[in-house]
Amino acid sequence: MNTVTLFKIIRQDDNGNRFVVATKLSEQSADARLASFIGHKQTYWKEPQTYEKSYCGPCAGYGQVHQMMFVGDMATTQPVQCGSCYGDGYTLREISDAAHAVR
Repeated sequence: MNTVTLFKIIRQDDNGNRFVVATKLSEQSADARLASFIGHKQTYWKEPQTYEKSYCGPCAGYGQVHQMMFVGDMATTQPVQCGSCYGDGYTLREISDAAHAVR
């Protein structure tokens, strides 16, 4: 299984409620985002999250799909960026901590 570890930022308000502020950030991006929250009243922190990385289904990992276009009576196809993977060629599926729990 091909996995990648990215980070999410969580905020806790005055009542103890927790909210996910951002997801799928590199560690450097998460640190930069946390630095921008310094001085805020709420508490912010980052948590690692593991994702399974797999090739995108609609574009088969190429990052592009072919869109049918009509010009008059003539049909043609044009490559466009894949809407599922946004041109990266792969998708990420979050792996829950429960799936990795030692039993």
